[in-house]
Amino acid sequence: MSISLALIPAALLLKVILFDKDYEQLIKTDVKSWKDIRLPTNYNDKDLLEKTLREFNAKHIKVDGENIICSIESYHLKFLKGKKNYIIELSGIKNPDRLIDELKCLDGLYKENLQGQVYVKTKERIQEQGMRIEAEEILEDNSIVLTVAV
Repeated sequence: MSISLALIPAALLLKVILFDKDYEQLIKTDVKSWKDIRLPTNYNDKDLLEKTLREFNAKHIKVDGENIICSIESYHLKFLKGKKNYIIELSGIKNPDRLIDELKCLDGLYKENLQGQVYVKTKERIQEQGMRIEAEEILEDNSIVLTVAV
């Protein structure tokens, strides 16, 4: 007997790192008042966030306990660990539109890395349970269908 599991792309399951209202508010804010702005994220895994920042070519990455400080382009970012997820603190903002574009790209890469992590862990758990994967298919939308012999 076989069952199929669908691993949906993380980008479809998670919202963008900043909630839509936070983007709108950020864009409407007078650039002069863009000092130490704090916004919520969906990031909750320190190692995955650090890996993503390195792949994104962030500079001057410094890990301080659960917090991560870095620079992307000319922007200084602090990822501060909240109760569940990270909060991003922004400073050194000269071009808000460019910053938002960078954050969206960073978010996309984080989601790709998260999907990869889920995929690997799912395959490991299947093997740990004594099952085997009969077939693997990557669909157009980047979702993955695993057919597992049970």
